[in-house]
Amino acid sequence: MQLSLQGYGSIPGELRSAIIQPNNSVYMLMVINNKVQTSNGPVQITSNGTWTGTRNGSTLSGPIRNLAGNAQVCVVICFSADFTGQGHWYGSLTGSDGTGTLNGTITFTNSPVPQIQTGQPYLMSGTWNADFDLPVPEFAPPSPAYMITIFTLATILLMLTLRPRNRSPRDSSWR
Repeated sequence: MQLSLQGYGSIPGELRSAIIQPNNSVYMLMVINNKVQTSNGPVQITSNGTWTGTRNGSTLSGPIRNLAGNAQVCVVICFSADFTGQGHWYGSLTGSDGTGTLNGTITFTNSPVPQIQTGQPYLMSGTWNADFDLPVPEFAPPSPAYMITIFTLATILLMLTLRPRNRSPRDSSWR
């Protein structure tokens, strides 16, 4: 994934544990641990967040939650600023390959330098790609039509097994 941060540049990251469940729910873990070059020098960014959502045919979308991270600037000494964030992601699925876009905001909760303002949302946007683990079809829940067919067959077999047999006139119980 490639994340662009308003006023700070672009930074690469990863999407891990990308999975689509049999109920079409989607989960990915975003991990960033890289440097972004700014006018004040390089800034080390570490962050993670949870991407959840749904699959609808070949369309994927959902919220970015629990986004938290740290920006560290080192000149003579190091200064750190913590941030939180949120957003949304959108994309499409071809086979097991997903691609798309994301947008949202991050907000710094503390800052040792005046260039990073606290409490002000900064826009983020970017692109992403992921290779998804997909549900195995033979382990997917059975369809309603399949369940009705099995129930009907079981009922017919039960009725045939429990039905009284025709008795012949030679049978002693007919006397």
